[in-house]
Amino acid sequence: MIVSSQNNCGKTKKNDDLNKAQSSSIETKLNRMNNQMDELTEDLIDKSPSDAAEDFLEYKSYPDSSRRGYESSINKYFVKWCGNISEITYMSDLDREHIRRYRKWRKETAPTKVDELSPSSINTQMKRLRVFLKYCENTKKISKGLSKIINTSLDDDDEVRDEWIEPDKAEAVLDHLAKYSYASGEHVVCRILWYTGMRIGSVQSIDVTDIQSVEGTDAIHLEHRPDEGTRLKNGTDGERYVLITEETRQVLDDYIENNRHDVTDEYGREPLLTSSNGRAVRSTLRSYVYKCTQPCMVGRDCPVGKDPENCDAAGVNSQAHDCPGAYSTHPFRKGHITKLLQDGRSTDVISARCDVSPKMIDKHYDMRSSKKEMMGRSSKVKDMMSEF
Repeated sequence: MIVSSQNNCGKTKKNDDLNKAQSSSIETKLNRMNNQMDELTEDLIDKSPSDAAEDFLEYKSYPDSSRRGYESSINKYFVKWCGNISEITYMSDLDREHIRRYRKWRKETAPTKVDELSPSSINTQMKRLRVFLKYCENTKKISKGLSKIINTSLDDDDEVRDEWIEPDKAEAVLDHLAKYSYASGEHVVCRILWYTGMRIGSVQSIDVTDIQSVEGTDAIHLEHRPDEGTRLKNGTDGERYVLITEETRQVLDDYIENNRHDVTDEYGREPLLTSSNGRAVRSTLRSYVYKCTQPCMVGRDCPVGKDPENCDAAGVNSQAHDCPGAYSTHPFRKGHITKLLQDGRSTDVISARCDVSPKMIDKHYDMRSSKKEMMGRSSKVKDMMSEF
């Protein structure tokens, strides 16, 4: 009996050790998942590029020689690009496509003494930007992981693509979501982006009561409410009603009825897009888009030949921005505007709908080829020619 007792004690100890190991493994996985969720849902500070650059230079306390280099790279070029060339009001608006666009602009358009920056010069510029973006990540001014996009060993022109999503790709994403994730938060975000061309900040600002019927037509009312936590890029000038289709309204209604968290935000408002704690933050909405536009999510081949089963980015919100084939939110806006241009819509109408000036449309949003551009204006030209 004594021997039997010792054997049982040995088995018990082994079982205890196994249970502890399993418990530790489960705890590790849960902690990893919680960390990913914390990263996904963390709110970002609204800080202008110029203010963020000032904070960065003060924090770093570089010696004069290094400071001059960073002041040139960050203040003279990056901050200027954010304010004058792109639509970056806050650093939190920055995404991967912006970084790629900036690199191309800095290399080819911004140089004053040469036609184009040399590889070593552009690498120096981008390395300084990476340091700045890392600081912004650590101080919650931009989404985590953006600084990793800057990898000078891969920074050749082949890596920079036209940053707009074409209609067939957008429709493939929406078809997939309608079939497998109908009326989910991801479905709502991607559908609003593609069919309205809104900025992601506008999408985040929508309340349930902003989904309205105006004289029998469905619309989303966008309102500038800076004192209640949401802003429009152009302030009250950006306030407007954006028409939506009956199908889009149905998706929104079904999401509100079945999948929206029944919560209010800290101002007592009922946000359309929610987390369990209140209004979904912009970084979460961006992660939805990165995830849903990964090629492997809609049956397309991986651009770098990875197996989705062994890819850390595949189908994971917090890592989806690492996928080289995924899109950020801005290409949806460009795609929407370009499609309207292809369909022959006037620039003035697009300007009012999407809150962007005709000049900006011509300079930054018209991605049509010359042939499609001709077809887009063909009906107007035919009408004009009939007068001769």
